[in-house]
Amino acid sequence: MDKYEWERMSPKVREKYLQILRDMPPGKKLRIAIEHNDAAREFMKAGIRARNPGISEEDVRKELIRRTLPSDIVKKVYGWEGYPSLKEDERETGRKYHEYISHTLDR
Repeated sequence: MDKYEWERMSPKVREKYLQILRDMPPGKKLRIAIEHNDAAREFMKAGIRARNPGISEEDVRKELIRRTLPSDIVKKVYGWEGYPSLKEDERETGRKYHEYISHTLDR
């Protein structure tokens, strides 16, 4: 769920949604998070393939790694050039959103 969907939700529905998440066993939360992560990676791979017809699966894997890991990690672990890291203001926006969601779920 993105911020737009969250803000469009009525307070009553939002509270019900949060209660469902609070009551969910940790293992189920983890499983859902992993499934969402896997789905996001598949969407990213599909986008890479769509923008690069004929690309090999190995090159799709490398491009996915470059897009998802910080450039210094890509360089250290794989020896490739990664993409520049997020700018500080983009990182700060991500931190604020994460803190907001975490705080809301912990109530």
